[in-house]
Amino acid sequence: MVLLKAQDKLSNSLGILIKGSFPRFAIGSALGGLAFWLAFRNVNWLILWETLQQINYPLAFLALLMVLLNLVVVTARWRWLLYPDHLGRKWSNLFAGIVVGQMVNIILPLRLGEVVRAFAVGASEKLSKTRVMMTIVVEKVVDLGLFAFSTLLVILSLSLPSALQESGYFLIAFWLSAFIGIVAFSLWGHIGLSFLASWSGRLPLRWGQKIERQCRLALEGLSAVRDSHASFVVWVLSFISLGLSVGTNYILFLAIGLSLPVVAAVLVLVVLQIGNVPPSPPANLGVFHYLVIVSLSFFAVESSVALGYALLLYTVALLPKIVMGTLIVWNRKQSRSY
Repeated sequence: MVLLKAQDKLSNSLGILIKGSFPRFAIGSALGGLAFWLAFRNVNWLILWETLQQINYPLAFLALLMVLLNLVVVTARWRWLLYPDHLGRKWSNLFAGIVVGQMVNIILPLRLGEVVRAFAVGASEKLSKTRVMMTIVVEKVVDLGLFAFSTLLVILSLSLPSALQESGYFLIAFWLSAFIGIVAFSLWGHIGLSFLASWSGRLPLRWGQKIERQCRLALEGLSAVRDSHASFVVWVLSFISLGLSVGTNYILFLAIGLSLPVVAAVLVLVVLQIGNVPPSPPANLGVFHYLVIVSLSFFAVESSVALGYALLLYTVALLPKIVMGTLIVWNRKQSRSY
């Protein structure tokens, strides 16, 4: 019954957010239409067909296994972020939250996947939504660090315009600021909490208690940051996840007959992550494919061949998450677990 109420509350909240985000949806759809046109406007259908015909399916299947393994690694990392009671958390609930969250981020242009994940796992694991959301905040700061690291590799490996290099260095500085802020809050947040407790006494009792409780739950969500062993495991798993993401891109280069350096796989990853920032169309159609073409143009890959690679990467890296997420949601509705 508690889970059903949480599901209804989540559905109502998402409905309000989606209705209020129509302008973002419209902008994303317009950008997607433009990107789709740019991706397909000069395509040589014969070259595209020949590119798709020469796909090495065993290698493509290996890349698919790497995508699935990456989901397991990301789930294990999130489990550690729920330290110190992480060992009591069910793998199935965390894995379902990860997959459904990523599916929502792919199919909706509103980036609501993290909200869905926090509500769903908070309900299924009987955890505070505030604590769960704080673990997701830490996860995103770590991901931003991996993104900054990948960007630095690209800057050092390729001759990029000075404006792009400066943007990369700004990103690294921004991540360092966010990382220091998270660590400082996790280590010394109790000091601020003591000040808040005295200040909240001036508020109505119910408000003051609620604010203090939410801050304590937020600090609980940062427990993994305060523990050196948990932090080490989180970072190790994060770099494994990064390696699997780059490896997926690179294996698919080989699967489609492209002889490119590893940095090309890193560049594709970086550019696609940048493409997630502005409003995007449903299922990221068009934008995903155009950004891959732009990335591979740095290595003089013919646009029709690059489009073939983009279609293959989309099929291997995104479609399985959409299918798995849909099946999980359908199964949970059937079993009334959410």
